[in-house]
Amino acid sequence: MKLREKLLAVLVPIVVGYGAVDHLAQRRVIGPSFTELEGERATADALRSIGAIEGEIERIRDRARGLASRSSMADLVLGRDDRAIEAQLGEELYADERFDLVYVCDAEGRRLWGGVRAPHTREPLQLRDFPDDGLKPGHVVLTHRVPSAGIDDPLGDVHGLLETDAGPLLIASVAVSEADRSLGRVVLGRFLTPDLVASIAERARIEFATLPIAAVRRDELTPELAQVIDSATGTLRPVVQPIDSELLQAHVTFDDVRHRPALLITTDVQREISQRGGVAMRYALGSTLAAGLLLLLSLSRLIQRIVIQPVTALTEHALRVGRSDDTTVRLGLQRDDEVGVLAGEFDAMLDKLEKSRIALVETARTAGMSEIATGILHNVGNTLNSVGVASKMVEKGVTELQVEGLDKVVGMLEAHADDLSVFISEDPRGQKLVPLLRALSERLAQGRRRTQEELVGLAEGLEHIRSLVASQQEFATRTTVVQVCRISDLLDKAVEITEQASNEDTSLIIERDFADLPGFPTDRSKLLGLLVNLVQNARQAIERRSPETPTLRLHLTGHSVGGLRIEVTDNGEGIAPDNLETIFEHGFTTKSDGHGFGLHSAANSAVELGGSLTATSGGSGQGATFVLELTPPDPLVADLDQAA
Repeated sequence: MKLREKLLAVLVPIVVGYGAVDHLAQRRVIGPSFTELEGERATADALRSIGAIEGEIERIRDRARGLASRSSMADLVLGRDDRAIEAQLGEELYADERFDLVYVCDAEGRRLWGGVRAPHTREPLQLRDFPDDGLKPGHVVLTHRVPSAGIDDPLGDVHGLLETDAGPLLIASVAVSEADRSLGRVVLGRFLTPDLVASIAERARIEFATLPIAAVRRDELTPELAQVIDSATGTLRPVVQPIDSELLQAHVTFDDVRHRPALLITTDVQREISQRGGVAMRYALGSTLAAGLLLLLSLSRLIQRIVIQPVTALTEHALRVGRSDDTTVRLGLQRDDEVGVLAGEFDAMLDKLEKSRIALVETARTAGMSEIATGILHNVGNTLNSVGVASKMVEKGVTELQVEGLDKVVGMLEAHADDLSVFISEDPRGQKLVPLLRALSERLAQGRRRTQEELVGLAEGLEHIRSLVASQQEFATRTTVVQVCRISDLLDKAVEITEQASNEDTSLIIERDFADLPGFPTDRSKLLGLLVNLVQNARQAIERRSPETPTLRLHLTGHSVGGLRIEVTDNGEGIAPDNLETIFEHGFTTKSDGHGFGLHSAANSAVELGGSLTATSGGSGQGATFVLELTPPDPLVADLDQAA
């Protein structure tokens, strides 16, 4: 897996996980707060619905107070004139204000005038709690009970909800008094019908519904509704119940004038807060994920530019060096962070590796040459043993030839040259001369044969030594160690070497025109020797002519597919046209102290390196240009072991 994919594999779960945790936290922490706000709103609406009903009761009470406080009302009650009361109150209360209950009674509860009418039909209606003959003593509307003091107040107002056999009735009972004495009561009331509930809800801007508790049998209630009634009864705080994701209900009971739960008020609250909260949380989740995605993309691009790209470049550079074995290329990544330090250390490591490899190749070459020399000496030593023995035998044979006796015979013959025949035939010493010469001849012939045999062995040994040296020299010449080199560095090295060996002054101008080429695989030592030869030859040509502006130009450029072209140009003595064809032949030279081997060796080295060396010149005094063209070898021709 690539570095970018690994980073994304780490960052993506972090962003997604953070979004999930944040959303879960919002649902656990913020979500309940929305529900709590909805519950508070539902509770407030339920209490407002109670306040709206109480407000309607208060309006009925105010109307009853207005009637009871009229100056003529006391006279009407005391005079018990029902016709006068009806003439004054009837049409106004029943027709105009549409009260369902209008009841005027004296202090004992006897009905003076009034009755009950159906809410919709306006037909007379009989109620058990309001009979035609009057109210029973102790009726709830006749005396106001003060619960905190436990006493009855005959002048106090009685108002609230009264459950009747025709349904819940909103009533207000106000005393008609005179001189702090109750003369009777005016009772007004309205049935709490759905129309009245809707009217009250519209005025209060609250949606609620009512359910008379006393009018519903327990066995007719659903378990849920029964549980709601039980929970709402006896508590002042509404019971909030979620119905579904869109609706919330608040339930509260309303007590009647006897302080008993008589009415269940249910307020419907749309769950807009939760819905908006859900939208807000989803938006927050989307915003978090979008921000995380944006952050992820930003981090990805930032990491791509700051980390991944340089690391990828460094990795590709390392792979390229590993595949091509070219330690001359440099990454050159200039950064002031850890990646830049790593790249710099990698380039420095390649510098050290290149120097180490050069030293290793030179060491291996030296060791190879030493091993070649050791092998030659070993083989030559073995052969020299036989050569030494042969030479000893030749020496011994020559010593044993006894040429001294022959010298004596020659001396005797010279002494008797005048009477040689008499000396040989008559002198006893002369008579022994022929046998002696025969013996000496036989011994010399035998010694010659032995010496000739030993000389043949000696010649064979010397020839074997010569063939050993020639074969080892041929192997050393044929072996090539290929390594990737920076050719520009080799040209600079050649200039440095020739400068140290040159006697010329420092006025020589050296122009360098090097193309930016990758490392080139070649035999470094052999190419360096070739370049040293060419640069040294150019220096000497310039020195012999001594131009006003001595100039040596080195030009390096690419040539063909992966090849290169090196031009060494001087403004020295130049080359005559007739000599251009023979300048690379062995032994050819125009120098008085030359040996004719340098350019010949350079041309051979160029061929061994897989290239060619040519020369051009405008003639004598026109300078010369030597052109070396090289093509890269297919495989690495030899390794360090082969160099030996």
